Amino acid sequence: MHSRWLPVAACAVLSAGCYAQMNTRLQTDLRRRAAFDLGCPPDGMEMVVLSRIPTNREIVSSYGIYGCGRQATYVLDVNSATWVLNSRTGDATMAGQPGAASWQPAAAQPVTVPAQPVTAPAAVAAPPEVTVVVYGPPEPAATEPPALAPDLPDSPSRADVQGALEPLREAVRACVGEVAATVRTDVEFRGPTGRVNKVTVTTTLGADAAACLGQALLGAVVPPFAQPTLLVRYPWNL
Repeated sequence: MHSRWLPVAACAVLSAGCYAQMNTRLQTDLRRRAAFDLGCPPDGMEMVVLSRIPTNREIVSSYGIYGCGRQATYVLDVNSATWVLNSRTGDATMAGQPGAASWQPAAAQPVTVPAQPVTAPAAVAAPPEVTVVVYGPPEPAATEPPALAPDLPDSPSRADVQGALEPLREAVRACVGEVAATVRTDVEFRGPTGRVNKVTVTTTLGADAAACLGQALLGAVVPPFAQPTLLVRYPWNL
């Protein structure tokens, strides 16, 4: 017998049942090998005999393996008694083949991470508005009402009001500093004298700045007019 069949010859010397034991061992080895190559559990595969050793029909020399939608062919290397992968078909499912698509590796399970609450930065509270009223000096007491010129206008013109207030802008700016702000002012003028009776200041810059601004506007003077008083709303964009 040829030397490459030495394992078979040795088995024949031992006993006739040695062939069956050898086939069982070789099948076990092949199932382990095919399970790794095909990514399929051993019990999910079907083994089909493709050929036997010509000089000893007791020993299987090649198998076809079906399992998990894959197939492969293994050939026995008789010198080392190991299996060699001869061919393999990919993941295509083989309809009607034993063991086809009988098992698939477990799909990765999605991991759900609980959403963390997003804490919005604390809103910066706007400073509250304050309203301050500043009164001008009282008019001197008169025993008789002042005589008004018959040609006095009913009220000062827009230009008269702007001409009285705008020259005081620098004094107003000095009260609020370098802060950008909008300040609302209500200036009440006296008709007979054109002077300021009172100033109402509304701002978020605080009471001190409002009082300072009101004092600055007490210096405004418009030409006398026929009405007893005139209330002018004048905003300041500083």
